[in-house]
Amino acid sequence: MQQEHQSQVPAVVVDSEIVPPQPNWKIPPICRKSDDCTISIGRIIADGAIVKEGQLSYVHIGEWIKYIPVITVGESIMLSRLQGMSGKDIDAEETTDWIDATCESLARRIIDWNWTDLQGQLLPKPWNNPSAFKDLSNDELAYLMVQSINDQSDDELKNGTQLLPDISQTVTVTTPNPQTLL
Repeated sequence: MQQEHQSQVPAVVVDSEIVPPQPNWKIPPICRKSDDCTISIGRIIADGAIVKEGQLSYVHIGEWIKYIPVITVGESIMLSRLQGMSGKDIDAEETTDWIDATCESLARRIIDWNWTDLQGQLLPKPWNNPSAFKDLSNDELAYLMVQSINDQSDDELKNGTQLLPDISQTVTVTTPNPQTLL
């Protein structure tokens, strides 16, 4: 009887942290620092446009993500619809559907990270774990969506090359009045 052999990639060291071995991927994962991930505090959006940017907080300095830089057709359609909603109000059900789809998509592409929450505690591992993304801010989700489909090198990014549009501020969410739901 033949024994099935499943080889694994050895553990790697990123910023002095050991990343556990993962299965062999058909497309090599990319590990990228997250120093440029920001959350905007006090941003004001009116009529689908940013009126006031707010104060940027760099919340993942010294942290990294490891991902497979591939987007599926379904994810392309989702991003296209999101961009088409720019400046439009969407209801809570559409928002929930979009967030759920985004978290599931990211859980298939982000295979590891050393991200911490706003209190400095390690977040749950992301691979195949959509719930790991639900405590992140909208800015963090948008950052991960753009980064996780980007196969550019850090040098290309530093030079200002951008393959994908910024989707971080394309949708205004209308939250229903809780009293009307009763």
